[in-house]
Amino acid sequence: MIASVAHRGGLEPGAQEYLERLVSPLTGLQKNLVVSLRDEVSPKVAVLTGQLTNVHRLLGMEKALSYHIGGYGTSVEEAMMRVLGETVERYAHMVHPVDRSRPAERGTLAEMVERHGAEQVLAVDGLRFFSDEQLARPGFPFRRWRPDAELGWTCGVDVATGEPLWIPAQLAIVGYLPPRPDVEPRIVPGITTGTAAHTRPPLALRSALYELVQGHVTTGHWYSGRVAPEIVMDERTPALARIVRRTLPRNRARLRFHHLGGQEFGLHVIAGVMESTLEGEVPAAVVGNGADSDLEAAMYKAFIECSAMPHMAIVSFAQEGRRAEGGGEGIDNLDDNVFLYSLPENRKVLDEKFTPDVRVPASLLPDFSRTDVASVTRAILQPQGTRGGQGTQGARLALLDMTSPEIADLGFCVFRFYTPDLLPFGLPSYPPAAHPAFAAFGGLTHERPHPYA
Repeated sequence: MIASVAHRGGLEPGAQEYLERLVSPLTGLQKNLVVSLRDEVSPKVAVLTGQLTNVHRLLGMEKALSYHIGGYGTSVEEAMMRVLGETVERYAHMVHPVDRSRPAERGTLAEMVERHGAEQVLAVDGLRFFSDEQLARPGFPFRRWRPDAELGWTCGVDVATGEPLWIPAQLAIVGYLPPRPDVEPRIVPGITTGTAAHTRPPLALRSALYELVQGHVTTGHWYSGRVAPEIVMDERTPALARIVRRTLPRNRARLRFHHLGGQEFGLHVIAGVMESTLEGEVPAAVVGNGADSDLEAAMYKAFIECSAMPHMAIVSFAQEGRRAEGGGEGIDNLDDNVFLYSLPENRKVLDEKFTPDVRVPASLLPDFSRTDVASVTRAILQPQGTRGGQGTQGARLALLDMTSPEIADLGFCVFRFYTPDLLPFGLPSYPPAAHPAFAAFGGLTHERPHPYA
């Protein structure tokens, strides 16, 4: 199924240069690059994955993290640039804690407020994410924050004021490792959502911000009682219709798109559900999502992602111990959940959340062509009471420039947005049940693992 990408010809000169500089078993950020070979019943979409260099050694780790690096596209070049961008993004998260040019401090929340003032310290509602019931479960991987706990802190910029803003490092940096559980409890999982790498800074900022909103809407939809209407493609989506006809295997798969929300931010957050037409086949169904101000672009992102998910499900099926037994409890990675929902018996769960019974024509969905980074930022910073009845205080939004010197030398930049006021996209079986932003979705109603990678 997997073959090394050996042929490097036929690429645009710029893409060829990035490939040569980024991929090397000795000196590259990416040790190797592999392409999934598809069969005649798979979507005609290129799927590339890679292995990050042993950057975990810099952090004193013996075993690498699960970086979940992949790129997908209707051409190998599109997939390659996506996987290289994800490589740079993951690398930035891992080297950030060892970059001594970055401001970093240790201290309790009270000590940080005393040093810098309350306006320059991000106190996340008492740093509480999980409910008492979750925290009391045997083997629950996260702990309650204690006021006397000494945390590691990193410094970003308060988007609203332009002033420095200190953030608990474990909230925003995947590569940050608390020294010991007795010194600093792990209160949240490390997730890169809200981070983006690009060769052009404005596009990196846009992608990072859109992904932050996508994580909020996707999480809120899945764990609440909301259902997402199916989008009927029409004259508003001609390019996407052509791509789907060209790439989707006939008589073997069905594809439908569902609108999850995002209107309050001037964005469309979309889920794509791809189903097999063969009874009992694995994968029976997979889900991907995307967000953009342009409806057709958001749907294309969801299509590309869900087209790559069958590969992940098949790989998980072939690996021992990836059966996701017991209904999916305790899934702490973004592979086992994909496999869980690829099983035919779990298809009905997806139909409950992505209902085919409610439909909306694409042409009737709002036009957000004037949406830009500034307008999305204003929507996030507006008082929460206008978004979900959570109060009148506006959100706090931090921006971190995670571009290390070697990343800049490669011609990339990496930005990370973080806010405690939107729901984070997290590990499948561990939704942040105590997060107040669930109120905007009518509250958390279940803890079934989400299906997204």
